[in-house]
Amino acid sequence: MSTKAFIDETLRQVIANEGQTHGWSLPADLEVVTEVPSDPRHGDLSTNIPFALAKIVRQAPLRVAQTIAEALSALPEDRMFFETVHVAPPGFLNFVVAKTWLERDLREAFQNPERYGHSQAMAGEKVMVEFVSANPTGPLHVGHARGAIAGDTLANLLESQGAQVTREYYYNDGGLQMETLGRSARARYLEKLGKPFEFPEDGYRGEYMKDIAARMVEQLGESLVNCTETRPFTEFAASDILKTIDKDLKDLGIKFTSWTNESEFFQMGKVLEAVERLKSAGIAYESEGAVWLRSSADGDQRDRVLVRSNGVPTYITPDIAYHINKFERGFDRVINVLGGDHHGHVPGLKAALRALGFPVERLDFALIQMVSLKKGEERIKLSTRAGDFLPLYEMIAEIGSDVTRYFFLMRSIDAQMTFDWDLAKSTSMENPVYYIQYLHARVCSLAKKATDMNVDWPLDPMTDLLPLELPEERTLIKAAFSYPSILASAASSLEPHRLTAFLEDLAKSFHNYYTYHRIVDAEKPELTKARLYLVEAIRGIIANALNVLGVSAPTRM
Repeated sequence: MSTKAFIDETLRQVIANEGQTHGWSLPADLEVVTEVPSDPRHGDLSTNIPFALAKIVRQAPLRVAQTIAEALSALPEDRMFFETVHVAPPGFLNFVVAKTWLERDLREAFQNPERYGHSQAMAGEKVMVEFVSANPTGPLHVGHARGAIAGDTLANLLESQGAQVTREYYYNDGGLQMETLGRSARARYLEKLGKPFEFPEDGYRGEYMKDIAARMVEQLGESLVNCTETRPFTEFAASDILKTIDKDLKDLGIKFTSWTNESEFFQMGKVLEAVERLKSAGIAYESEGAVWLRSSADGDQRDRVLVRSNGVPTYITPDIAYHINKFERGFDRVINVLGGDHHGHVPGLKAALRALGFPVERLDFALIQMVSLKKGEERIKLSTRAGDFLPLYEMIAEIGSDVTRYFFLMRSIDAQMTFDWDLAKSTSMENPVYYIQYLHARVCSLAKKATDMNVDWPLDPMTDLLPLELPEERTLIKAAFSYPSILASAASSLEPHRLTAFLEDLAKSFHNYYTYHRIVDAEKPELTKARLYLVEAIRGIIANALNVLGVSAPTRM
């Protein structure tokens, strides 16, 4: 149990005891949480629990806070986790944590760097994270990258808390866009052979279609010249594109547990079966020759068409069948990482699943907002159909996987972002990836320096930390103390940017410390050992966090 978790549990116990003493009727599931205040003048930890209790016990928050503070001050010495507890109007409790308690987490970080901060809070929970799921109508572009990286990192975060995660890619290989792909491929194939062709007005115009046509000619020759069916061209093009997508994702360190094709749900009759189930549940009805979902009764803005009057299902219908399949596979939680333009799709999908008795409270949507790419003063478009886009593989080739991943994780996924290409390519301290990785490499170099100065290496796990007295050292120790809760909150809130923000704050604190204070000093061996212990623990935390983000931690740069 981390020190912060122990503190929260101790606070819960104290409040429960005070409840019995004063006759408070407290709920059994009362949640007591401390947080690191944004203003360090408010201490190391703060809680607003007195405000929640005030409503229950019908006392002023300030009075409740004073009662709790008095009880905390009476704790036995082995549980006295704070140096001071301060009651701040109108009812906050602020703590300065005792250094010996902060050092407990630092020692854990030093001794168990790879697993530090990880927990079993979600152990036994089966979670599916579905992400990317781009139509196989063209290579991934930088707009797809944000969802791909976010989904993979969310899976990493959930695994860090003990969840059993399945990573799934859903191929939208049905519908009109695949027909359009096939017609586009046929036109380019005929063009490559020097035959008459007519390119579809709504076709995919990217140069990649010409490359696909060249490979088609190479492998199939002129065998399809007289073929008027679209299907063979669709299948060849989709297969070729999927190979490119798979390679791009692997180059980003992304691997999937399972792959599901939309077409399978049509072939197995699951799409029409879903429609019949919705009719039986009374939430689907027929009108004007079409089948409708009565989703407005469940809070949607309007009812949604399930099956058009021509008998063709709409976009939402196979998606309903797919989500029925997800829940029937026994997942405790289902997370969909989708583009922000899918937000209007969510209420109808939830309405359908709720009507069929599925636990929609276990269905989460992480909606990825739009990305704009800035190269100098130029803005790059992200339209696959128009063919005017920057392929993801070009980004990876030019700026690398580490920078690509980190930059897309720096902002909240539900906020629009501008990807600054020039900054991403920079190897200056202005680039946060370079800044953080340089810190890690810098600490790695200290091991050799320490050995050269006859400092025992590796360090004794029980090295005396008493010499660490500087405010800057306490700041770094507090960062180690904070990491487990940062990791847990990033996982529970599905917000990976909390981890990048933590790393950037930590890097600034470390560089400030390293610049103004000598770490290795032959004339002060005990201080040297303590400082080496501190920075090595911080190095382990940095490597740990970068690993969760899918970014490397180089030992030299």
